Amino acid sequence: MAPTDPVLAEQVQVGPPNDKEEDDVRFSLTAEAGLNDGMAFPFTWLAIVVAVAAGTSEPWFAEWLLRDLIYRILAGVGMGYLIGRGLAYLIFYLPRKVAFPKTRDGFVGLSATLVSYGVTEMIGGYGFMAVFFTALTLSSYEEEHEYHTEMHDFVLQVERIIMVVLLILFGGSLVSGILDHLTWNDVFVSLAFLFVIRPLTSLVAIYNVSCSWREKMAISFFGIRGIGSFFYLAFALSKIDFVDADRLWSIVGFIVMVSIILHGVTASRVMDYLDSTRRRILYRRGYLKKQDADSGANKL
Repeated sequence: MAPTDPVLAEQVQVGPPNDKEEDDVRFSLTAEAGLNDGMAFPFTWLAIVVAVAAGTSEPWFAEWLLRDLIYRILAGVGMGYLIGRGLAYLIFYLPRKVAFPKTRDGFVGLSATLVSYGVTEMIGGYGFMAVFFTALTLSSYEEEHEYHTEMHDFVLQVERIIMVVLLILFGGSLVSGILDHLTWNDVFVSLAFLFVIRPLTSLVAIYNVSCSWREKMAISFFGIRGIGSFFYLAFALSKIDFVDADRLWSIVGFIVMVSIILHGVTASRVMDYLDSTRRRILYRRGYLKKQDADSGANKL
């Protein structure tokens, strides 16, 4: 199951570049959503490889470890870094040295996404991970430059349009019967994903992180809602026919549906509560004036 989509759950995601009102919850959920776009793939491949090996009895672990886990991750990270450095040079540095045309169109953000993904996939790496590290590398140069905000705003609008289309298609799939193969056992498994597996594994992962237990609980609670889950499932089923594939579609569809409703209703209230609690703590420690704490400003 993929984690929270940035556009689908904007309340729990970081803001635009140079936004000073960030916190551990928003940063953690955004970082997870970005990294998971590539980190989930080795385990999607693991399911495929194991299923193939079950029918052929051929050794599989070494090939999966070296190719799908190590090489493809390194290729994704490496290509993302190199493409990000190259774009930063073309956008920020080269126009200062020579008569190179300045690029100030937000559309470059979308172009960078497609180039990074396509080139990395050509060499067998994880394109999603390359896109994440391309953006991370590019944003680390000239951090205060207003062009980062322009690209962010343009890409955000494109993401919103795409998300609307995906949600319409998802709603259509609910009407056309994606949940028809769901059993009561599948319902219990799906609810366990939302209320047991996701929260407990997240709490274990962030146990030593220096943030409050309120924030840890919020990070652990949010994080399913991933439309990308359908991509992973479709990708796996395109490689091999799994038993009860229709039930898999029903389970994923049910989890995403419940998550959209449950997390969509609670996200704003939970984040408002955490923000107000953090402001009160900062006020008591002398970092905020009373009027700032009362008005909701989060200025150190």
